[in-house]
Amino acid sequence: MEKVEEKRSPLEKSNVFSLLTFGYVLGLLRKGWKRDLDEEDLYALPKKCKSKYYGYQAIQQWKKTPTPFKFLLHKLGKVYLMFCFAHLTWTEFRSFLRPYGISRLITYFDKNQTTITETEAYYCASIVIFTKFFQFFFISHMLVLELKFLIQLRVSLQTLLYDKILRFSSTSLANSNSGNLITILTKDIHCIESNLWIFKDFAIFTVQSVTIFYLIWSKVGLAAFSAVVVYCIALPVQGYLCTRIAKLKLKVCKNSDDRLQLTQEVLSAIRVVKMYTWEKFYIRKITDSRRKEVAALLKMLLLHFVLVVIGLFVSGVTFLVLILTYIWLGNDTNTELIYYVLSLFGELTMAMGIMIPMNMSRTAEFAASLKRIGRVLAADELAKVKNIYSEAGIDVSNVAVRIEDKTILEEVSMKIARPGLHVVTGSVGTGKSSIFHVLIGLTNYQEGHCKIGGSISYAAQEPWLFPSSIKNNILFGEKFNKERYERVLKVCALDYDLSYLQNGDETLVAEGGLNLSKGQQARINLARCVYKQSDIYLLDDPLTALDGSVQDYIFNECLLKLLRGKIVVLVSQNDKHLKEADDVFTLKAGKLVCDDRSKLKSEDGDKRDDSIGNNVEKSVSIEKEILEKAALVANEKRYTNENLFRETQQTGTVELDVYKSYIKFGGGYLFLAGILLLNGTSQGTHILNEKLFAKWVDVQNINITSENGSLKMTYLNYYSISLIGSSIVTFITLYTLLRFARNASLAVHTAMISRIITAMMTFFDSHYLGNVVNRFSYDLNIVDEKLPLIFLHLFRAIFGCLGIIVIIITVNWIFVFPSAIFLTLILLLRFFYINTGRNLKRKEAITRSPLVAHLNCTVDGLSTIRAFDAEKRMADEFYRHQDLYSSAIFTMRVTQAAFTFYMGALSATFTTLIIAKYLFFKEETTAGNVGLVLTNILRISDLISWGVNEWIELETNMTSVERCLEYTKVNQELQTGNKSKDWPKEGEIAFKQVQLKYGSDDVSILKNINFVVEPKQHVGLVGRTGAGKSSIISTLFRLYDFEGTIEIDGEDTKTISLDYLRNNIVVIPQDPVLFTGTLRENLDPDRRHSDEEIWSILKKLLIEGSVKSLDAPVPSFSAGEKQLLCMGRAALRKCKIVVLDEITANMDAENDELIHSLVEQVFDGCTILMVAHRLNFILGCDRVIVMDKGEIVEFDEPKRLLQDGSSVFSRICDKAKS
Repeated sequence: MEKVEEKRSPLEKSNVFSLLTFGYVLGLLRKGWKRDLDEEDLYALPKKCKSKYYGYQAIQQWKKTPTPFKFLLHKLGKVYLMFCFAHLTWTEFRSFLRPYGISRLITYFDKNQTTITETEAYYCASIVIFTKFFQFFFISHMLVLELKFLIQLRVSLQTLLYDKILRFSSTSLANSNSGNLITILTKDIHCIESNLWIFKDFAIFTVQSVTIFYLIWSKVGLAAFSAVVVYCIALPVQGYLCTRIAKLKLKVCKNSDDRLQLTQEVLSAIRVVKMYTWEKFYIRKITDSRRKEVAALLKMLLLHFVLVVIGLFVSGVTFLVLILTYIWLGNDTNTELIYYVLSLFGELTMAMGIMIPMNMSRTAEFAASLKRIGRVLAADELAKVKNIYSEAGIDVSNVAVRIEDKTILEEVSMKIARPGLHVVTGSVGTGKSSIFHVLIGLTNYQEGHCKIGGSISYAAQEPWLFPSSIKNNILFGEKFNKERYERVLKVCALDYDLSYLQNGDETLVAEGGLNLSKGQQARINLARCVYKQSDIYLLDDPLTALDGSVQDYIFNECLLKLLRGKIVVLVSQNDKHLKEADDVFTLKAGKLVCDDRSKLKSEDGDKRDDSIGNNVEKSVSIEKEILEKAALVANEKRYTNENLFRETQQTGTVELDVYKSYIKFGGGYLFLAGILLLNGTSQGTHILNEKLFAKWVDVQNINITSENGSLKMTYLNYYSISLIGSSIVTFITLYTLLRFARNASLAVHTAMISRIITAMMTFFDSHYLGNVVNRFSYDLNIVDEKLPLIFLHLFRAIFGCLGIIVIIITVNWIFVFPSAIFLTLILLLRFFYINTGRNLKRKEAITRSPLVAHLNCTVDGLSTIRAFDAEKRMADEFYRHQDLYSSAIFTMRVTQAAFTFYMGALSATFTTLIIAKYLFFKEETTAGNVGLVLTNILRISDLISWGVNEWIELETNMTSVERCLEYTKVNQELQTGNKSKDWPKEGEIAFKQVQLKYGSDDVSILKNINFVVEPKQHVGLVGRTGAGKSSIISTLFRLYDFEGTIEIDGEDTKTISLDYLRNNIVVIPQDPVLFTGTLRENLDPDRRHSDEEIWSILKKLLIEGSVKSLDAPVPSFSAGEKQLLCMGRAALRKCKIVVLDEITANMDAENDELIHSLVEQVFDGCTILMVAHRLNFILGCDRVIVMDKGEIVEFDEPKRLLQDGSSVFSRICDKAKS
């Protein structure tokens, strides 16, 4: 990254000759020919394209013109007009010169003409050659100039989007899910970028059309108005189709957002999905969403192609009507007139027949994408909390918060002016976290006022960690102070953990803390908060995921000692914390019902929240043992600075199997053969049109007789019929190609999502979610929208070239030789370029992933970022990723422009040789044949260049198919096995010599685990966070391969079908997960239970009042309410074996008792494995397993272990009660 920034852009350091001839690109092409390119090979961006330079300007301009269209107009309008003027000038110049030169040159070969001399023929040939040479020179250099402009546009929009996200209010954040934001970042901004020139094209082709009509009128007079009439009839039809395309584009984007959001949710909670055997349901649900998306996309592309067909047909009909009208008015035609008008119509066909209809369609897409971007940029922003006090303090007065007609907080007043511990408590869902969100500006309030004095530090309830080192997660941009840093590590019980890591605090944190235990995540999250020197510390229940002894240690050493003299506001339901508080604020249903500590005491009496952890003999931390999670040591190898964001990059040519797979997904070889046959038929009708037209031209030069007049009309009639037939065949061809592309899009996605969701857990441990989502967004978009067009253009180019070769050979076979030489040189140039182009396309895809990942990371941690005033730091990180991505795009597009330049040079040279052959070696031929050859020679050189460009585009964009197909080959979970009837009957569990490693070279996480749980027993799992308790659950559900045997009712679980096994065990995870969809889908997606059963469970959980309908979208629930719903989800399954994994971590004392009671009622008669820190839960178990360092150190009845004063369990309980 740094190396890219240190270099100067080749546009800034190359000499004039190198710039004009693209000589500066040759070195990179040679490198790409010899080897795969590295990041260091990418060109540096021009200074004015870098994010910090142009992104800052964009933000300032947005403040002046806060609407997308006005912003683009003011920021980029002047430069845009300059490009328009340059293109318009050349286009008009060419429109005058080329038709004149071609028509006069062809007329020169008319035997009956006497007006055009040899000198004038040379002059006309020079005009044609000049326009050909200047065309490629102009286009290739304009591509580079426009590239800088487009990068500035993309940088502007992406910077505005990210800057807006950093200022989102909580409502805006809830309304703009990650899927929506990723779609905007990867698709909508790309759509704006690729369709930006539609206004230039409209202006140019409108002026060009008027100019051409004027030139036609100057030749044919009143007959020209017949062409105007035909076009005027067609334009309203095309306009209507464009409005339909715009609506379909919005629908496609909406469906894409929904699919991406659901995909991301499912992959983020893949453990829950697997343990509940919901893979098939969510594969089906995501696939259904995909079908809706592709159905709308198919309609949109079909209408797009209809526009093109109408344009081509109308152009042909207009020319025919014009000639017939001219003849009907009593005029005679001649070769010069026909080819002059035909040449003008060649320009007009491109304008009116292709570009204007296509741009009308693209305008609809442009408007739809701009509208979506505008909605995000116009979303509500964060609340401005006034910081007016000179001294630290909080003043919340009569604050009311309402979101979507739901009251969150009502008339809440809270004034804190002195240092000390101030506790906010209350039942689940009463608004405790919402107060903090108001204080840090994440949530707007509608009534009252909120004023703060002093700096704020914040620890969220859900730990937020970003992909970087542990040290960077703690410092979070603050200056490093060794003394304070080491003390923070100590008081947060992190020092001993880090001592066991090879890289210490430089160990990298994977996405979402994947390689860390929950306890470690919570303590790093807290360490970040307390490391920052602030006046006010807002702690949103950050200790809830920790063992009781660790909680006590951190509470005493960190909150009471380190933060002494600071204002500490703590959300907690722990009575120990309440007793130490200077003030207690109690919330109920969003209202502050008590702010008097003595009243709270009298109401709650002596309720204790006894928790247990593991043996703590030293006041500093836990007794010396291995790191919280041995897996962290193992995972340390997987996450390094080099591979944190990196994806696996394919090298070399895209393999033939990729093309075979795409063809198979599209419908197979027969389907493809049908498409090729239709393309051949379409080209055959076009050849017939050409030949009939040439015959008609030759007839014009024969003396007029009644027989010749009849022959003229015969050829015109044949030409008319052939034109209609050609349009019909073209439409059928396009529709068939679309069906092929639609089949491929659906099949590729289905194969991807089904393989990913059913992949082994090791895949998710080693792949960054942002990279995975990138393939489901941008790469799949290439497969959906770009590949069909590339195939269309490639087939048209190939069959167009074949058709022209047939035409030319029928005129003069000698043209085969120069055509073969030209084609050979083109192919050599292509082979020299393709390695570089393909490699840069892969680089472009890979460097995009960190952008998506960083956006995801920001959305997840917005509250922490906001509280730490870290927006600038996060923006700088975004800029670094953005500049690297821009550098990849810049390098790729510059090499493409160079290829266009050299291809154009060859094409122009070939055209020159053909014209020279006719001029210097004049032979017996008709003007019709000369016109046929010259017009087609001009076309074939362009067609070959176009075809090779599309060929290269195909191979470079097939890398997206390659990347998608890579996910269809991931290792799958073994599903085969027995399905014993009525199994399990009793619920006995036996672990025999079980060992678990996360990799072949990794440290053992579980070591020779042996225990038996009798039927209906309740067994508690005790041990420090990460001691191996969760790994036992993982092996029970076969989330990972393990050594040894686990038997349930005497059956080896490895011999049981995986789905059947997981269907007969149920888990309530520590992290409550609810997916987008209805409440029924979250509780009972397979619809195995009646409404009455579900409502009965909701009533027992005391959350019946929070649910309006089972089939309505899931409302916003608090973390505690989500956990209660997860309890209900498990209760509905009625399994013999139940696993409870820290289910009361987010509960208050009241709901703790409720859940304990519910467990006894609902799971009566079940075998229960319980991971818990609550003493009352564990003491009620039949037996207790005490774990340490992945081993079982004690396994007995709680009473017996308590009676043995030397037991680890006894010491743990003594510590918890002290």
